[in-house]
Amino acid sequence: MGDRRSIKLQSWRTDGPSPVDRSLSDK
Repeated sequence: MGDRRSIKLQSWRTDGPSPVDRSLSDK
């Protein structure tokens, strides 16, 4: 169960910085 939670957290973390990096690149 712990592993599944870790994967979900990583997925959300990656989704967060993903849009930010794109915004910086667009600028």
